[in-house]
Amino acid sequence: MQRSGQAFLSDAAQLRLQAMSGGAEVPIDKLWLLQERDVLLEAPMNRAQIFAVSGERAGDDGQLLGYVAMASPKSPIVITREFPEEGRNFMHVGLSGDVGLRVGLNDAGIAMALLPEAGNASSSTTRFELARILAGATELGTAVGATKDLKAVDGAAVLILDRPVEAARYLDFKEYRRDKKPELASFLPETAAEVVSLAAVESMLSEVARGWLETSDLDGVAVPTVYAVVLSPASRSLHLAVSDGATFPENFQTFTIERGQP
Repeated sequence: MQRSGQAFLSDAAQLRLQAMSGGAEVPIDKLWLLQERDVLLEAPMNRAQIFAVSGERAGDDGQLLGYVAMASPKSPIVITREFPEEGRNFMHVGLSGDVGLRVGLNDAGIAMALLPEAGNASSSTTRFELARILAGATELGTAVGATKDLKAVDGAAVLILDRPVEAARYLDFKEYRRDKKPELASFLPETAAEVVSLAAVESMLSEVARGWLETSDLDGVAVPTVYAVVLSPASRSLHLAVSDGATFPENFQTFTIERGQP
């Protein structure tokens, strides 16, 4: 029996779910229900915000995609590296039990992220498709074409950046013509400089993360986990910082992905 949300997935995404359920020795229907359950459980603590740097606002670091999100207390945050037998290697960040993907980067320099919905991490079934797109995308046009072909009908929005400074697209599933250049001003605070560096994006994300932590219940066990990630298509690198209790680190850790890694 196929769960309602699975009906909107591509054949490739369903095969990936089947492979992951087999590897985890969990029936696919149970794995799907666990994903739906986790979305509901995370609802009180699923804030998310996105930043993007492109075009004339990109400096020496090139285009950048920043994402900051909140999860339940003591949630493990993991970087997953995937090496398909055919296609591009890619990596993404999220909760350890999530088989979907909200923000990731492949070894061709394609960065993709699901935009938050009303300030919350997207629960769209589109998150199960991004892995397939990153595995097959060699440049912006490939990623845009694959995204436009999705069967998703639940109002998702996707931001895609490539290595060339002008290679950026915003796809909104609420619109008939979904492919358009992003309005970068809407993804940066008014206080951002005209040219935005990697360090500046890390600082913006850290400011959001510390603000969330400061307004949380710091007296008990309700301190959330907050993580921030910056994707850099030019260097094929991922920069990550994760809160430790009520503290958010000063520095981000850097991870890179190269073609041909085992």
